[in-house]
Amino acid sequence: MDVDLLIDEITKNVVSRLKDEMCIRAFDESKSENRILVLLPENVLSIGKFLNYVKGKYEDGELLVAGNVETLDGVLKPELSNSITCVNIQDKHIRHKVGSIFDSYKEVCCIAPGIKLLENIAKGDDSQFIEYLLLQGILHKKPTTIYVDYMPNGISSDGLMGKVSTLFREIEASGIKVENIDRQTDAVISAEKVYQDGLITEQDIDEMWANGVTEVDCSRCIVTPLAKDRAKELSITLKY
Repeated sequence: MDVDLLIDEITKNVVSRLKDEMCIRAFDESKSENRILVLLPENVLSIGKFLNYVKGKYEDGELLVAGNVETLDGVLKPELSNSITCVNIQDKHIRHKVGSIFDSYKEVCCIAPGIKLLENIAKGDDSQFIEYLLLQGILHKKPTTIYVDYMPNGISSDGLMGKVSTLFREIEASGIKVENIDRQTDAVISAEKVYQDGLITEQDIDEMWANGVTEVDCSRCIVTPLAKDRAKELSITLKY
């Protein structure tokens, strides 16, 4: 074993931990009342796109990004580097620090979770750190969101996207919002303009949900009983 290399590695780890501890301490001592915990799973694609979106959504917020800090190198824009605190939760000690100030977070979110992580959240499995913090967000009644850059087209039981649709519905039923950062559909749409026959069915509600719609003007439409039940299940507001 090369002793010098071992010493260098130990020194690097110690310095990294001390740096992260200082970042968390500064974050905790800040006077911001809008502190957001952003959980970053491993192997996330387009990290910059997600962080730009989240920071834009919380312009006056202070973000603590907890994940593999090394994956953020060269990703953040210069203007973001000064407004986002990043720490490495691969270190057990840092995970404890991030969790110890949980009460100070106004909101909790996770960007681009993989299928396995989605499955764990849907079934309430908090054995892993990210899942644990997301579920703690719900238990402590904090706004909790999962950000993705895709959304199944309609509700289907077939194939991978059908599985994802089911997971999204189960996750939203638990109180965690799923938001598509690439969605082009307005949050409020007029059912009159879209459904010329004046009838909204359960399938229509499924398609709205898949497109990120949260509110529908039904003042001149007939909504079937099953559609009403589905809208309630998917947290879509029907306005008459």
